[in-house]
Amino acid sequence: MIKKRIFVIDDSEDLVELCKKRLEAKNYEVKCFLNAADAMKEIRLAKPDLVVSDMKMPGLNGLEVCDFLRSSAQTKEIPIILMTGYKGKRQYVESLNIQYLFFLLKPFEGKELLSTVQAALDSTVEFDERLAPKP
Repeated sequence: MIKKRIFVIDDSEDLVELCKKRLEAKNYEVKCFLNAADAMKEIRLAKPDLVVSDMKMPGLNGLEVCDFLRSSAQTKEIPIILMTGYKGKRQYVESLNIQYLFFLLKPFEGKELLSTVQAALDSTVEFDERLAPKP
């Protein structure tokens, strides 16, 4: 079975390491970035199956990551999980109605991370199944 590749972007080294440990324990391939600019360069080279990004970071933020991914035919269907500590921000972004966008409200438990990751990955499978030709 091919491992799903997940990119985690957050300016907190502790948080990316925690996410990496949890996800690798569930047999995901994880690559971590401490800023969005480095992640976006890598996304162009190795298309991940999922991007998990903090919403508020120095430099480029999570919404800019969303814009970047949605602006290219190659990356527009990659699901995104935005992590935020602000309930109001979550409500604002939900109102934008961005396809394949999921949220984690900080602080979160390991179970929440794993269930949100699974839901995000499942969303693209459901999309692919809807597009498949019917016999």
